[in-house]
Amino acid sequence: MKTAPKIAVLILAAGEASRMKRPKQLLSWKQTTLLNHSIETVSNLDNAASFVVLGAHKDDIMPTINNSSVTVLYHENWQQGMGTSISFGVKSIESYGDFEAILIVLADQPLVNSSYLESLIQTYMSSEKGIVASQYADTKLGVPVVFSNTYFKLLMQLKEDKGAKQILKIHREDVYALQASDIVGDIDTYEAYEQLYKAHH
Repeated sequence: MKTAPKIAVLILAAGEASRMKRPKQLLSWKQTTLLNHSIETVSNLDNAASFVVLGAHKDDIMPTINNSSVTVLYHENWQQGMGTSISFGVKSIESYGDFEAILIVLADQPLVNSSYLESLIQTYMSSEKGIVASQYADTKLGVPVVFSNTYFKLLMQLKEDKGAKQILKIHREDVYALQASDIVGDIDTYEAYEQLYKAHH
């Protein structure tokens, strides 16, 4: 078993949400916003430092962040896609200390709770694997996902709109998959948001 890791939690919230026609990060959820809900969720994790990558709508979003425990990272080239947001985020957190692993989460998965994220971290600690990923209903692997620091260099090489899924595919033998199909759906359209909101409020 690994020793208790010092984890960097990276919330990706830099996208424009063009299909949403409004800043997705500011949509209402549980008496706050989607982004603040994500920040509150990760702030409950033990031995973790929280970071959020902002890009599009930064000037609208920044004043709404009400949790002082999170470090905001501004990604100027957010238009280049999620891959560059991950790369930028991992490069940035290296200047904040030595981390054993990074937990990457999205701001638009509000059903992901602290206990699920803790289970990802605990599985990472108890397994011999360098990656613990969420498994979707169709057997795809994705976020939230924990990467050991041995993968930081690869994460920093990500480009354009390709996320970390290619790394999961290439290094499948080093991935532990945690079933999460009931909580990991993304909110890509306003209709999808409304459906999820009505079902959980």
